[in-house]
Amino acid sequence: RQLGDVLPSTASCEFKAHQSGVNDLSASTVVGESESVVVCSVGDDQTVSTCHIHFAVSGPESLSCEGIRLSTTQCASASALKAVELILDDSTFHRVYTSGHDEKVILWKLDFARLSLKYVTSVPIGTEGSCLDCCQYNHPDGTIREVVAVGGLGTELLSFNLTTLLAACALIEANSLLITAGAGFSADSGLQTYEQAPLSYREMCDPSKLVEDPLKFQQFWLAFTRSYLKTKPHSGYELLDQWCQGGKLPNLIRQSDGSTPWWVYTSNVDGHFRNTRLASFRESVCEIHGCALEFKCACGIGFANGEPRLGWQKWNEKVQPTDACRETKLVMTDDAISSSLLLCSHCQLLPMRANVLMFHDTDENILRSISVERDRYQAWEATVENDIETSGKRFVVLELGCGPTVPAVREESEEVVSDCAKIIQSDKSSGVRSGSVSFIRINPKHAEISLSTSEPTRMISIFSKAEAALKEIDRWIDLLI
Repeated sequence: RQLGDVLPSTASCEFKAHQSGVNDLSASTVVGESESVVVCSVGDDQTVSTCHIHFAVSGPESLSCEGIRLSTTQCASASALKAVELILDDSTFHRVYTSGHDEKVILWKLDFARLSLKYVTSVPIGTEGSCLDCCQYNHPDGTIREVVAVGGLGTELLSFNLTTLLAACALIEANSLLITAGAGFSADSGLQTYEQAPLSYREMCDPSKLVEDPLKFQQFWLAFTRSYLKTKPHSGYELLDQWCQGGKLPNLIRQSDGSTPWWVYTSNVDGHFRNTRLASFRESVCEIHGCALEFKCACGIGFANGEPRLGWQKWNEKVQPTDACRETKLVMTDDAISSSLLLCSHCQLLPMRANVLMFHDTDENILRSISVERDRYQAWEATVENDIETSGKRFVVLELGCGPTVPAVREESEEVVSDCAKIIQSDKSSGVRSGSVSFIRINPKHAEISLSTSEPTRMISIFSKAEAALKEIDRWIDLLI
C-alpha cells in the first residue's frame, strides 16, 4: 500500500489558532481519555495557543471531531515564538516550554481544567530558539532529570532535577506534614554526627560515668551544650518554619482547636527545633533522645521502673529525692554554664545531668518528659491516619539526614508510611476513596527507599544534603504558589 492509501485525505477538524502562521506545535493524548488530545502551538504573533480536542470514534478507521476548546495566551514573548513542547504530567504539573527570537526558554504551567497557561519561569539562552525538544534521564540512584534541548545557530542543553519538583508539588498539596530529622540535618549547621564524635562521646554516653567523676561528666556535656547554643541553626530550619507557621504551604491549616497539622520527630539533642525564632515547632516536636539544652537532677539514674538498679546501692543511699527534685529543670544559657559542679537547686546534694537519654539509661526524670512528647506525637499521628481514611487528606513524611548508623528515626519514617499505605490499600480494596501519602527521603548517601507500597503512595529519593535540597524545593514552591 502507498502512503497515500494509509493517511486520511481530509482533516478530522480545523481551527484557527493564530493570527499569522504557525511555527511549531506539540500534541499529547490525555491520560485516561484515549479519545482526547491537547495541542499547543506558537507563531509569529507571539501567542501560545492551547487546544483540547475530543474525538468520537465510530469504527477502526472512522474518527470525527466532537468538541474543541481553544484558549490563547497573547504577548507570551517579546518577539516571534518558534518552538513549543508540551508535557502532560499528573505527578507534578502539565508543562509547556516555548522559545523564540528573544533567546529565552519559558516554562508555563498548563491548567487543564481551565485550559489556561500560567508563567512559571524563564532562562536566557545563547541562541535563538528555533526548535526544542525534551526528554527525561533516570539516574541509577533514582534521580530524574528533565533535559530541554534548544536549537538555533547552535544547540544548548538545559536540565533540572525533576525529583525536587516532585517533592515541591507533594508539599504544596499536603494537608499534614511529618518532619523526621536525624544527625545529618544538624550536620548542615556544622555540628558533629555520631560517626564524627570523639571516642570520649561514647564513653560519656553512660550515666554511670556521672558516679565515677561528676565534674568531668558534667563538664563534658556542658561543652556540648555550649556548642549547641553557639551554633546557629542553618537556613533549612527557617524554611521549614516558613512552610508551616509562616503559611507558605497553603494546605497546612491549623485545626479548630489550634492543633498543628505538622510535627517534628527527631533524634537530635541540640534543641535547634526549639529555637526562639522558630514559632512552628515549640509545641509540636518529639525529641526521642531528649535535649542537651536542659539539665535535670540526677536523683533517678540509680533506679529502673521505680526499683533500685543492681550496682547502684552506694549512690542510692545518698539519694533523697523530692518531687521538686524530679521536676527540676534548668534551661541552659551561656550565663548558666559554669566550671564548677552544678547541683540541684532543691536538694543541693546531687549533680545536674543533661536531659539526654544515654546508653543503659533508666532515669525516669529523663524518660518521663520524652514519654509525654511521644504520647502527644502518637495521638497526632493517629489523627492523621484517621483523616487519610475518612477525609481523603494528603500526608507527607519529609525525612532529613537520617542514616542507617542510628536508624531509629529512619525506621519511624518507614513505619508511618507503611501504616498509611496499608490504610489506603484497604480503602481501595473496599471501594472507599481515601487520601494519599508521600515519602520524601533526603540524604547525600542513603536516600534509597526499599519500601514496597502501591499507588497513590509516592516515594521520592533526593540524594543531597538537607539544607541544599530544601532550598531547591523552596525555589520550586516560590514559583508554583
